[in-house]
Amino acid sequence: MTLTAPPAAAGALPEFEGSRIAAIAQAAAILAAVLDGVRFGHLDDSEAVAVLAALEGLGRKVDGARLRSTADIGARAETDLGNGSLAYRNGCRTKVDLITQLAGISGREAKRRLKLGETAVERTPLGLPVPARYPVIADALGSGDLGIEAAEIIGGCQMVCVRGCGSI
Repeated sequence: MTLTAPPAAAGALPEFEGSRIAAIAQAAAILAAVLDGVRFGHLDDSEAVAVLAALEGLGRKVDGARLRSTADIGARAETDLGNGSLAYRNGCRTKVDLITQLAGISGREAKRRLKLGETAVERTPLGLPVPARYPVIADALGSGDLGIEAAEIIGGCQMVCVRGCGSI
């Protein structure tokens, strides 16, 4: 069974007027149209620097959203939910299997996102909000001020320091 997300290609947008899905698809189509026309080697130095900075900021914002989305899908796909598990309902054995199929990423990347999501994403088990273990990291990921790699390093350091080893 192959799972696919809603298409984002122009002309193939799902009919979700006013929804987040439609807005994300439209943003993706606009960004693709802008980027398809960029000839990076033809930009002057200041424009090249500005484009890189803008793309990195956007990438961090998207990465934070992908992390939160992956963590949410992971929680919905927990195997201990039995027949109610999102993974089970979609013919997958585990949450990692489901995420790899939905996102088109490796199992290693799915596990990486799930692990970081355990510490840096607010969770809502049983519909009740549980704050992220490290809310400052969660806020910085959500705002795009911090990338996933930096969050992993900081979160890893905080976990080490909480244990009292004095590595920082």
